[in-house]
Amino acid sequence: MKKMVVPTIALLVFASVLFLLVAKEYSEKKRLSNPIYSQSKEHGSEDSDNAESTGDEDLVVSKKRLTAGDTCIVISKDVEEKKITLRNIKGGDDKALSYDGKTEFLTKNDGPLTAAEIMVGDIVDIEFTTFDSRLSRVSRSKDAWELNNIDKFEIDEKGKTIKIADDLYKMSSNAIIASGDKVGKLLDVTSLDTITVRGIDKDVYSVQIEEGHGYIRVTNDSYFVGGWIEIGQDIITILTEGMLIPVPEGTYDIKVTNKGYVGRDTLKVTRDKETKLDLSKAEIEEVAIGHVLFKIFPDYAQLYVDGIMTDFEQRVPLEYGIHSVRVELAGYETVHANIRVGSEMANIAIELDKEENSDSSSSSSSSSSSDSTSSSSSSSSGASSSSSSSSSSGASSSSSSSTADSSNVSENTIISDNKKIYIEGPEGVEVYLDGTYIGIAPCSTLKVTGSHTITLSKSGYETKSYTINVGNDGNDLTMSFSELTAVQ
Repeated sequence: MKKMVVPTIALLVFASVLFLLVAKEYSEKKRLSNPIYSQSKEHGSEDSDNAESTGDEDLVVSKKRLTAGDTCIVISKDVEEKKITLRNIKGGDDKALSYDGKTEFLTKNDGPLTAAEIMVGDIVDIEFTTFDSRLSRVSRSKDAWELNNIDKFEIDEKGKTIKIADDLYKMSSNAIIASGDKVGKLLDVTSLDTITVRGIDKDVYSVQIEEGHGYIRVTNDSYFVGGWIEIGQDIITILTEGMLIPVPEGTYDIKVTNKGYVGRDTLKVTRDKETKLDLSKAEIEEVAIGHVLFKIFPDYAQLYVDGIMTDFEQRVPLEYGIHSVRVELAGYETVHANIRVGSEMANIAIELDKEENSDSSSSSSSSSSSDSTSSSSSSSSGASSSSSSSSSSGASSSSSSSTADSSNVSENTIISDNKKIYIEGPEGVEVYLDGTYIGIAPCSTLKVTGSHTITLSKSGYETKSYTINVGNDGNDLTMSFSELTAVQ
């Protein structure tokens, strides 16, 4: 029996060694297949200063290797799920990442923020752990700029550009349009909106609609059709039947005038909603009469008030409210203006410019005559002009400049009677051009140059507006828009 002991011991030792070798090889293969280890191998040597243990003593990886970073646009937030969806500004890919109490939220200057203060449309620099898609750091990007409260801008939807003041910016292909927590399209931004624009260098990555627009639907308007409607201080237009007028959200004093009477009301307009203006319920009062003295140079020009040739040797009696004025003379540029009469006595002075092809040198575009010193306050003016082509004594121009400029007589001109704008779809919706009803799509209207607002409305669906820019290319313009969204 003793002779069998040595071989048995040797066999056991050999088996033990073989088992250890197999176990070590298995452990090594398992370690190499671990995704965290693979992640760390791609990032080079271990960083012992930032090392952390994963539970396996020989599997120590760097925190730095577990973290990725990007510059992104915030496109949505889910507060309940604690998730933020972001779009990479370079690649354009979207990813949803979670956050928790350990996630650090910072301002551009590394000041503290809360998750609630991170808004859709923000441009942020992020760090997140790749193996669990958890945000470790979110900070508003130091490279990003932001322009707030912009209400004067031009968007070229085809060229994907936006002009603010004299600066032209390019809309990135990865840019988003945000209204509240919703993401829309570039066409959703209208000239009525107030926006915040964010970008890097000359590229725009987000446009946030801060103040949107709603609609005033005019009803029971038969008595006032053909007169004027004034909404606040800035929106003045001729009242047509069944108007649906897009206006910036807010509260407005409204006045309509026609046939010697004025109706008044106050309305609050909510974003994307229609508010009814029922003129049968408006407070009606008799219109007062103002007496306007027109001083026109040359004094043998012809004056038309509300389309009627008018003798201006004596003061002209005009109802309080808005009146259209046209002054013309052969060899001179015709002046068009809308004037507001608001006091018993008022003076309006207009000087015509010589036509450019006239033999005589053109008169100074900035000169105007006045028989008295006038106050810049509209309350002391008997009348005010909404055109930059006239100045008034005892009145002030409501435009940004009182300099006459015949080139700005009319921004919107009918190109020709046989060129039209066709609205093909969506079929069955009411179509309005600058608030005036033109028909049920498919429908058409005369082609007019300039910037216009197309409004689409249908019972049971959300009303929608688009800003279009119409050029003089000699062709008809055919347009079709997205289907309206059903009211929830």
